[in-house]
Amino acid sequence: EVRHPTAGFLDEQRPGGLMPGSTIEKEWRGQKIRVEVLRDGFEWNGERFTSLSALACRITGTKWNGRLFFGLVDRRPAS
Repeated sequence: EVRHPTAGFLDEQRPGGLMPGSTIEKEWRGQKIRVEVLRDGFEWNGERFTSLSALACRITGTKWNGRLFFGLVDRRPAS
């Protein structure tokens, strides 16, 4: 789930499309994960990451597509 304190959270001009100030929330293995979208990356538990994939790897210990891990893309093929 992605939240933004004011308007929409998508910014087509920004790589990754998420507006700074947005938050991404996900529950994983019983833990609530809350990520803050920054101008130059992402912050989780006081650590900064340059990509969602690096953050997802830190959380899970395995390689992940960050947008897929956080549910920002649909993993089902288009019909």
